[in-house]
Amino acid sequence: MPVQVNTSIEILAPASVIWDILCDFERYPEWNALFSNIRGELALGATLTVELDSGWRGRRFRSKLTQLRTGNELTWERKLVFGWVFRGRHSFRIEPTTNGCLFTHTASFSGITADVFPSGRFRKRLLRDFEAFNHGLKSRAEQMARTDVPSPPAAE
Repeated sequence: MPVQVNTSIEILAPASVIWDILCDFERYPEWNALFSNIRGELALGATLTVELDSGWRGRRFRSKLTQLRTGNELTWERKLVFGWVFRGRHSFRIEPTTNGCLFTHTASFSGITADVFPSGRFRKRLLRDFEAFNHGLKSRAEQMARTDVPSPPAAE
């Protein structure tokens, strides 16, 4: 049975600001505790090396960038034995709203090894870590959006 975690948060910042933060892998440790390091080229089909922190004991894995829609979606996927044994998909999605953007953070795990995850505890831990990531992104994006606002013209 697949394990899936979906979280979302409203961010009062333009999609371009959020996207720039998500794509700046080198600065991830400055604002989130879930991903301690992501290395690789930001190009469709590229291999990313992803390191988890936040109590995941420094797990490291290689994934393929499977969705890349600039300003909107970033998804990586890891498969073992064509996804039959294990398939993990991690996705970030940005959708503009009236006041900013809705950020959705999703992961799904399937394959025969996904059945061995203690789904209740595993889901709760992922949910907690995803929500912390989302709040870190929200804080950073809203701060950057405030500092990027041009000053009003000086009165003459």
